[in-house]
Amino acid sequence: AGVPAAAVQTVDQALAHPHTRHRGMLLEQGDYQGVGSPIKLSRTPATLRKLPPALAPAASQE
Repeated sequence: AGVPAAAVQTVDQALAHPHTRHRGMLLEQGDYQGVGSPIKLSRTPATLRKLPPALAPAASQE
């Protein structure tokens, strides 16, 4: 029908797709794994400057 369309993927499927890795969308630094910037600029590429803070354990509410 001339309408651009594609199958919907789960997050796991999208992250495992070869195109995702080819585009540099996965960041790995030490134990950290995350998603990179979808915006790709040739002169000023996005970089991971510092890691996000670690999650603190949930505080118990009494």
